[in-house]
Amino acid sequence: MIVGSYLGPATVVLPDGTVFPVVAYLHSAEAAGLQLWRGDLTAEDEQALWNTMRVGHGSLRLPDGREGVFTAVRVEGLAGEQLRINGSGPAPF
Repeated sequence: MIVGSYLGPATVVLPDGTVFPVVAYLHSAEAAGLQLWRGDLTAEDEQALWNTMRVGHGSLRLPDGREGVFTAVRVEGLAGEQLRINGSGPAPF
């Protein structure tokens, strides 16, 4: 059951301090009493998405300052323009 969703600007923060802007397409759901969130990130800097995939995880910061930790699942699209993520912990939206 979908609980919430977010579509809009966000910032990826990688463990080494690298930051870059993205557009986030996120949704949260509840299953078996657990809240899960996931989605897709797109960025003008496609290399940054590939770098995030290599690192494997990061934080996603929304414009209001809320953050969530995510794991990179895979890069999609012909040019690698979309990163699929799974959130960890409470959804930041």
